[in-house]
Amino acid sequence: MGLTWFWSTGALSLAKVERRLVVKGAFYDVECARTADGSEPAGQFLDELKKGMWDGDPNDPDRPSDEQIYDYPAILAVLKHVATVGEPPHARAVNYLERGVWEFKRAAKRLSFFDTPGDGTYTERPKILDRTNGIESVYWWFPNFDHQLRLGHCFAKLGEKALPQDVQRSLDVREEDLTYDQDT
Repeated sequence: MGLTWFWSTGALSLAKVERRLVVKGAFYDVECARTADGSEPAGQFLDELKKGMWDGDPNDPDRPSDEQIYDYPAILAVLKHVATVGEPPHARAVNYLERGVWEFKRAAKRLSFFDTPGDGTYTERPKILDRTNGIESVYWWFPNFDHQLRLGHCFAKLGEKALPQDVQRSLDVREEDLTYDQDT
């Protein structure tokens, strides 16, 4: 995986970037978003969580953390469910943040995500507030997304609401990632 560079009309341009595919499903492909420096924060988070070595949760100081090792397959199961069924397995598995960015939730662990058709654009898809505009489902409030769901900023939510800096970083990662898909 990596970036492919090529020369075009005298300017350095980005070619299609490869992203880590976490889950391929009938409804969605779940991938790791890339930041401006080429890193994949969600990929790093998942790798560290699998080993019980994620340092993002100050309420879980033990390393390796048995809780993290247990949470890893649970998070993957939620991602797989959403990708294959098109909706969350339970209402508390996802939450809307703002401006088209959502989060997957497991205890205090959060993985922001957004959707895109893969062309460098996105459409803000907030939580549906009026049941008449929703789909016929228990999860009528969960919108239909574009086929690509990208995992972005990962953080621990320790209070009632996500911290403003975590929401902002989630929005920033989306913008950085979408830049790779835009034609230059």
